[in-house]
Amino acid sequence: MSRDIYRSKLFIFSVIFLFILLMSSDVLPGWNISVQSDVDKLIQEGKELYKSGEYKEAILKF
Repeated sequence: MSRDIYRSKLFIFSVIFLFILLMSSDVLPGWNISVQSDVDKLIQEGKELYKSGEYKEAILKF
């Protein structure tokens, strides 16, 4: 009897763990893309400041 309970608890734990893993892998790429676009935007703004001769502001942007 205790083996059956152990196996069922192990099965339930495994299912919950895999569900959490699946959900986190779906959420993280979207978060990573938004962070990457923010970084790209800051780099572009820094390049524009550098080209216009505002070196101090460009350094602060980077």
